Amino acid sequence: MSVDETKKTLNVLLVDDDKDFTDSLAKVLEKEGFTVTSRYNGKEAFEVFEERAFDVAIIDVLLPGLDGFRMVEEIRWLPHGKETPIIMVSGVMKAATHAKEATGKYGLSAYLEKPVTGVGIIRALREIFQESYPRPAISSEAADPASNQPELSPEYNLAFPNPYFLLRREEMALIGDLDKTPFPLLLAQLYEKKQTGLLLLAHEQVKKVISFERGKPQSVTGNVVRECLGQLLAAAGVITQDQLAQSLETMKKTGMKQGEVLMKMGVINSAQLMDWLRRQVEYKLFVCFKWTLGKYQFKAQQDLPAAFSTLDRHPYALIREGLFTYTPMPLIQQWLRPYAKCDLGLSPEGKAILDQTNFKLKESKFALSLTTSRSLTRLAQSRERSQEETLRLLVSFIMMNITSLRPSEEWAMDLLAERGEPAGQESESLLSAHVRHYMNGGSDEELENLRSSDNGVHHFPERVNRDALKKEYDTAKKTMTEEQWQAYETIWKQREAFRGKTYFEILGVPGDCESKQVKKAYMVLAKQYHPDTFPFNNVPQIRALADEVFTAISRANEICNHEDKKTEYMKLIEGGGDEDATHEVAKILASEKLYDEAEKLLKGNKWTAAFEKLRLASRLNPGDVNTLVKLAWARFNRDPESEQNTEDALKELMQAAKMNEKSDHVYVFAGLIYKAQGKDKQALSAMRKALDLNSNNKQALAEIRALKEKQDGAQGKQQTGFLAKLGFGGKKTDGKK
Repeated sequence: MSVDETKKTLNVLLVDDDKDFTDSLAKVLEKEGFTVTSRYNGKEAFEVFEERAFDVAIIDVLLPGLDGFRMVEEIRWLPHGKETPIIMVSGVMKAATHAKEATGKYGLSAYLEKPVTGVGIIRALREIFQESYPRPAISSEAADPASNQPELSPEYNLAFPNPYFLLRREEMALIGDLDKTPFPLLLAQLYEKKQTGLLLLAHEQVKKVISFERGKPQSVTGNVVRECLGQLLAAAGVITQDQLAQSLETMKKTGMKQGEVLMKMGVINSAQLMDWLRRQVEYKLFVCFKWTLGKYQFKAQQDLPAAFSTLDRHPYALIREGLFTYTPMPLIQQWLRPYAKCDLGLSPEGKAILDQTNFKLKESKFALSLTTSRSLTRLAQSRERSQEETLRLLVSFIMMNITSLRPSEEWAMDLLAERGEPAGQESESLLSAHVRHYMNGGSDEELENLRSSDNGVHHFPERVNRDALKKEYDTAKKTMTEEQWQAYETIWKQREAFRGKTYFEILGVPGDCESKQVKKAYMVLAKQYHPDTFPFNNVPQIRALADEVFTAISRANEICNHEDKKTEYMKLIEGGGDEDATHEVAKILASEKLYDEAEKLLKGNKWTAAFEKLRLASRLNPGDVNTLVKLAWARFNRDPESEQNTEDALKELMQAAKMNEKSDHVYVFAGLIYKAQGKDKQALSAMRKALDLNSNNKQALAEIRALKEKQDGAQGKQQTGFLAKLGFGGKKTDGKK
């Protein structure tokens, strides 16, 4: 088959009612060389198929107008549809038995579970079309080292140099230096956060771009000659230098890919090509584990460039192999050296992460034995394995968050001594102290217990023995460059300047100011102190201060720019009330922090703990609808059998609906509560209300489909087989083709 024949355009019918998914996948397929016809309705899609034939159809199971299985049945009755390859995707029926039954019954070429990626679809299409695939699955970089690669943003100089990156592994700067955020840690963080986009890397003159889809590396491109396919084959002795030179000459003349040329020359076959393309991508990635210096930038984007050769390995497997095989031992030691006096213990997520890895049984048992923290130095001296193997194993555990480093008391004392401050005394700003006070359930009256020292730094005397370590290393001057310290000092002074001031004084406007004057003052301050634009906002200490300052500015603008709120606030001041804005800002900040903590607890189904935090957050900031909605959800789930509990949760949701009539999430959670109670009719009504408010609410749409499917299943025909029981399939009526 000629090259031109392999590039023959193939027509795809793509059917899915998720418009975003359909449009995104269509772009991917078009880049692959397919001609795509998209439809979002089963009935409309079948009418299109009736009019003309397609080379392949990709069809969702649950479709409006005509469900996916019935559509496939209709297609199979058409003369031009009997042999058409069909790929079905489903987010509902995911068991292997369902896939097997559907594939056999409808003659499917593939049955894929949602969420499905463009890579998964392309893999299935390549399996279907083999050599007829419009763009052969071959890849090689041009042998020109000046290949066109995206440039790193000059803003990389704003990155936070993170000397304690293994203690702050949850912090991921999108732009930074590899000596502060090592490459294996980047891979782990991108996977944990399920990021999709491009990671740009630069090391001296070398540039690489790694694409990620939901945190998994997909493809790697670069500008290094020795990483080109032909160079790798020559280095391995698969082809000779003469054959390499001949292939390069042919590439220049014809524009063909190098793998394609080498196959045409007869020096490698298709199986060898696919194997070496896989090795090439892995090699390009593993080389980065050797880099001691370099810069990186991650750019989030959904529309990834089409890749002909992709990685098909779990990120944790890549990290383990990279650290054990490619990372120089001095680099491992350099990474661990600052933590010699730290303890190491199994992280809360450690066991779950271990289940996703390919560690040996003894290695996994070693990690699981760390339920009690032990000294990193002592662990490194283990007699069960060599020190090098132990260190590589320990750094692998830490990078993947299987284990976490915990500052020891000895290390804390060392840091305090370096700062010249006595242990057990932690200083903080007035606003930070207020936030901590409110988060611990303190009242306004109890704030009288605050004491102020001569230098304006405030303490909570009864809590001076808190674990001060994290504050110490977060605020230690030695962790910042001179420029970063100047920015930190500027924002710190501004925060302290707000202490004791009214909202009018924060904005620098009189109490009888007009709206235009408030807006102008706000814009000046917001432009100067917005957390997203303030210098070095990747530095956690600076970001935290900027958040506090901007919250105060925003709250001042809200009060001063709203006539009713301004009048009420002025009456409070004139009546001798608390004119210090710090209290109210602190409540908002405390409420936000409590909400974030509760969100994590909700994800772990820790309903009671989440409920307590949300209840306190709602008291501190009663006007926040999201807090009230999550409070109701946590209330219901902590005791779903209690009728009173359920009634209270629904009342809270209705209260939230009154506060914000356009909140679709209120009705989604109400629907989930009704569904859990078996009240499908009320659940369906609530979900439809959510969809009326937001037609793009995918959760509401999915729940409506599931509820309808349940109703249809209850009324289905008495046939055997899983699909038949759901009402899909069955014999055709006489009136049909």
